[in-house]
Amino acid sequence: MQVESGQTPEAVAKAAGVCPRTVRKWLDRYRAEEMPGLRDRSSRPHRLRRPTLVRASGWMGF
Repeated sequence: MQVESGQTPEAVAKAAGVCPRTVRKWLDRYRAEEMPGLRDRSSRPHRLRRPTLVRASGWMGF
């Protein structure tokens, strides 16, 4: 990884077109899990909120 080679997260982020925070997140995952830590992860919430009755009735046309 370029950060491990001495480049700053800011420089890597600029080259990759992402924010430095994202590079630091990737680096933390890589250090903790190596390559498997860099696999895509779903950004979907683990639990979906239930729609309120008012919202659901609007969807159904009531």
